[in-house]
Amino acid sequence: MDRAGKLWVCAAAVMLCAAAAQASMGTVNISNIGYYNQKANVWGGGLTGKEIWSGVYTWNVVGWTGLGQYVPGWGFCLELPQEGKSGWLDLIALDQAPLPPLYGTPMGMTKADAIRELWGRFFDPAWKTGGDPGKAEAFSAAIWEIIYETDATWDVSSGTGFYATNLDATQANTWLSALDGTGPKADNLVALSRDDGQDYVVEIPEPATMLVLGLGGLLRLRKKNRFIVDDQSEGGLTRGESPFFYSINGS
Repeated sequence: MDRAGKLWVCAAAVMLCAAAAQASMGTVNISNIGYYNQKANVWGGGLTGKEIWSGVYTWNVVGWTGLGQYVPGWGFCLELPQEGKSGWLDLIALDQAPLPPLYGTPMGMTKADAIRELWGRFFDPAWKTGGDPGKAEAFSAAIWEIIYETDATWDVSSGTGFYATNLDATQANTWLSALDGTGPKADNLVALSRDDGQDYVVEIPEPATMLVLGLGGLLRLRKKNRFIVDDQSEGGLTRGESPFFYSINGS
């Protein structure tokens, strides 16, 4: 293959990765949605003082396709207007959620990056199993503040687009005030989405996230330059095995 052909193949690969970020990269079937007994009253996202479950949501993963095999049994709610439902959800890029969007469009990259920084700076793995539920609840409120607030500043205790009571707003605001775009970001966050039910944010292991984000993270440059695709799906991947790998290799 000549130089022009090699460049075209590489460009096509990157374009495919970018397109993947806009579409479902798999599905997951969840059941038995649960909570760690935290409730808050929220104003925003179409709600006016409603008491809702907050903090970490849990579920059982009972089926999947594609990268849905990497979805854990827990996550945080992204979408206030809808109720959590068991069943199938699409795995999509975080910036493309929540769907259907309350304000006409999904949250977009700026808000998604703020959530990634919030997670990268302050997420505590103990929350996954019920540890320190009050802080997990404050974390969920900070996520909702980022998504739904329409004021120029973030404040969980007041605002036009979102605020909440019966939770630790001081802790949430402390975290939010630290977000300046320079902190570590959790780039392994994706959204679980369905049109008729609640959307969630979850973390999945690398390198699965690279396919969702379309960053070309699975493009490996080696000594030689023939593009190959190792599609392991035909080998019957089980939950937790490595996904598809792309490399530039050969003669």
